[in-house]
Amino acid sequence: KWFPSFCCTLSISDLWYFIILANAGMCGKENIFKGYVELELQMGEIERCRSIYAKYIERMPHNCAAWRSFAQLESNVGELQRARAIYELAVSQSDIDMPEVLWKAYIDFEIAEAEPDHARKLYERLLQRSSHVKVWISYAQFELEFGATVAADGETPAELKGSVEAARAIFTKGYGF
Repeated sequence: KWFPSFCCTLSISDLWYFIILANAGMCGKENIFKGYVELELQMGEIERCRSIYAKYIERMPHNCAAWRSFAQLESNVGELQRARAIYELAVSQSDIDMPEVLWKAYIDFEIAEAEPDHARKLYERLLQRSSHVKVWISYAQFELEFGATVAADGETPAELKGSVEAARAIFTKGYGF
């Protein structure tokens, strides 16, 4: 009598999925979410991984690792727009436990996808939130590696010759901040 009637129509793996997901949602231990995502990923159940990550983030919206892992999953399966959307949602959260790690992962994602303009915009957005010296240094190193279009006077973009000048412009802008 305790066994719900809908369970008769489910496969063992589906039943296992519902039981684990319900328990993970109730107790909310991080290792349960991680282990279950890993198990479903090994079985190739991407949709189930997505729903587990959704529960994980719903239960622990402050957890930077959950957001980053979810975005990495989407990136690994080729869903780049979903990965960007997840990163955007994550960086818009006000109470993330380690926002600098999340921003760095997002910037690295854009660099890995050969989107230096997107990474540059992310650096600019990050500098509006935090003008920490490490962010300025990282941004200048990025410009040194990828070269750039940088605003010389803060108003209009000007093409700079070589990436050394672009990095120098970032340092100069940071020094004046």
